[in-house]
Amino acid sequence: MWQFDFENEVNCIRGSGNKLDYNPMMRSVIVVTYQSAETIRNCLVWLVGTLDGADEIIVVDNASVDSTVDICLSLADVDKRIKVVNAGGNLGYSKAVNLGISESKGKTLVFLNPDTEVHPGWIEGLEEALAFPGVGAAGPLGDNVAGWQFVDHHLTLQAEAPAILARQIAKQFAGETVETKFLVGFCLAVRREIVEEVGGLDEDLILGSDDLEYSWRLRLKGYKLLICKDVFVHHAGSVSFRQLGKDKKREIVRQSDLALLAKLKAHYGDVSALTSMELWDCDIFEHVLRQYG
Repeated sequence: MWQFDFENEVNCIRGSGNKLDYNPMMRSVIVVTYQSAETIRNCLVWLVGTLDGADEIIVVDNASVDSTVDICLSLADVDKRIKVVNAGGNLGYSKAVNLGISESKGKTLVFLNPDTEVHPGWIEGLEEALAFPGVGAAGPLGDNVAGWQFVDHHLTLQAEAPAILARQIAKQFAGETVETKFLVGFCLAVRREIVEEVGGLDEDLILGSDDLEYSWRLRLKGYKLLICKDVFVHHAGSVSFRQLGKDKKREIVRQSDLALLAKLKAHYGDVSALTSMELWDCDIFEHVLRQYG
C-alpha cells in the first residue's frame, strides 16, 4: 500500500489548545478515538496524504487505555496538522465530536470514524456537493455502512483493494450525487455555517443514532442531504464498538435509541404510525419504533 512520507511534509500548521478563529481556506477533519490502536495509524496516514497543507486533523480521544494516544502523538510530532485533544474521560461519541468542533477552525467540517481509509479527491468531492444550493451535508459511498451509501447499491463489479475501488468509482460516477434522507456518520461533511445554525450532534445520544438524528434535524430545517457517488471511503466498521463489550454496548445504544425516540415523540406526538423507511428511507430504526413507540 502507498504510504505518505511524514518527514517530507512541509506546509503544516498547528492549532492552539484554545478555541480557534474561523479560517475560510481550511478544512477540519474530526476523528473521535476510543481504543482505536488497530486502525488509527492507517486512518491518519491516508488522511495527511490527501489533505492540503493548510488543513487540520483534530483527534479527540475518549480515554483510550491502549496505544491509541501514543500512535496519534507520534504522528502529530512529524505532521503539525494533527492535533490530539484529550477528552478528559469517555464523553461518548456526540459530545466528543462537539468538542472537536469547538477546537476546529475550518470552513468545511468532516466527522470521520477512526476505522476508515480515504483516497485522493475524497474531500474535494464532498465539498463540491456541499456547494450546491440548499445542501446541508454530504457523505460518500462506503462498505460496511447502512442505507443508500452502501456501495453495492451502486456498483455491481467491485475491485478488491479500496484504493482501486475509489479510483473506479471516481471515474464511473464523476460528478454524480443522489439526494437521500439519511447520511451515515462514518464520514459526514458539513459547512461550518450549517453547524452554527442547527447545532452540533445531540449529546443525549451518547453512542448510536446520532447520524439518524442529525440527518432528520437537517431535513427539518429544509436542507438537502447528498450522497457523492464518485467518492468512496473504506469503513472497517464497529472497531471501537467492539472494545466496549457486548453488554455495555447494547445498553449505551439502547439509551441513545430511546433518547432519539423521545425527541421524535416530542415533535410528532403519536409515533405509532411512523416508520423508519418514512423517516430515513431505510429500516435501521424500525425495531425501536415498534418495540418502544
